[in-house]
Amino acid sequence: MRNISSNEPSSETPTSKPSSIMSYYGQHQISHTLIRAYFSPSSTTGQRYIVTGSSTNDGVIYDVLTGKCLGKLTGHTDIVRDVSWHPYLPLILTTSWDGSIRFHEPEQKE
Repeated sequence: MRNISSNEPSSETPTSKPSSIMSYYGQHQISHTLIRAYFSPSSTTGQRYIVTGSSTNDGVIYDVLTGKCLGKLTGHTDIVRDVSWHPYLPLILTTSWDGSIRFHEPEQKE
């Protein structure tokens, strides 16, 4: 078994930029909790999209290639902490700190 922890200092500082391939900014916010994000299913979308929760009380869908926000999943009154995209149907589930679960049907492009 490989030990993945390390006592080596990190090369990232609080002011350094993220080392990710692409960052998605502007349409969602994080506050007080871990906000989950997932790729859309490969079976129906080819994992072309990312869906995430937000402390703005919405779910947000991003295009992976452009980083553009494609839409918001509205209806909650508190932080949207988790999201799940159905593997075969055009259906996204969001859960919120307001205690509700909502189902959303993303708009299909013709």
